[in-house]
Amino acid sequence: MDYSSVPPKVVVRELVRPGEAREPPTIRVTGDGATMELQIWTTCWIDFIGSDGTQSDYCADGYRAPADELPRVRGAGPLYVEFPVAGWEFSATTVLVGKEEDCGRPQSEPLARIAPTVHKLVPQGFADTYIVDVYGRGMGGDVVSSFVWETTVDGILPVPKANMGLLWFDDGQVTTYAAGMTISGLATTPDLASAIVTVTAANGARTEVLYEADKPEGCRGAGHVALDVNRRDALRAAALGEAPFTYDVELTMDGTEYRATAYWPEDEFVDHSGYVPLRFEPALPALAPWETASTPP
Repeated sequence: MDYSSVPPKVVVRELVRPGEAREPPTIRVTGDGATMELQIWTTCWIDFIGSDGTQSDYCADGYRAPADELPRVRGAGPLYVEFPVAGWEFSATTVLVGKEEDCGRPQSEPLARIAPTVHKLVPQGFADTYIVDVYGRGMGGDVVSSFVWETTVDGILPVPKANMGLLWFDDGQVTTYAAGMTISGLATTPDLASAIVTVTAANGARTEVLYEADKPEGCRGAGHVALDVNRRDALRAAALGEAPFTYDVELTMDGTEYRATAYWPEDEFVDHSGYVPLRFEPALPALAPWETASTPP
């Protein structure tokens, strides 16, 4: 295994294979003058495979400790996440300390794998103090752990992302249920948002589907928009004819129009049935680097 890209300060532990340990190993984070062993507070893990080949799964759902009880580090990074199980993928979600239960701006980024069991984590968002939730997933299960990082440099800024769901296949038949549109990573949260989607079936039949702002309990986080589909409109779309379908999207946020086109099922996410990504023109408004931003986030 190639570990040539791993800094000497990162201690690489002996490889653990799923099924050889009753609990997952800890996640170790190294960098900015610190080495932290993170407590895993949620996991599913193949904890034992007996001599007869039977398998036992260990799952535990917990909760993140308060920020003042989590391991803490300060610096510019990068940090290195070491987990001694080969081939896993890791990501990190950050939210400002004090905003984790309020209206903060969660930001999630995949971590770059630099070795079979080591991933690189760089700052996200503007320099500040964040709770970092580290997510790992691979053959054998998944793990979640957390720490606090006081970043001293600006990092990766969120890029607006949008997706929508409308039609699904149910035993080969076109249907619809629980559809919606989600937009995240915006520079600010719009006061008003709605969308009209013109749906065209393979036979040329078309109809319009309205997406309106839902009424969430609490706060969804800064820069986030969620729209619910009009149920009657969705049922009319499902009855138009056979796939494939074209979605022509007209999104309006605070009086500004954005347009996108998507195709279903051609554009459907592999792991999220019925949902397709949306790429708008003009581009959705994103956060600017601190030195050019008109107001702080």
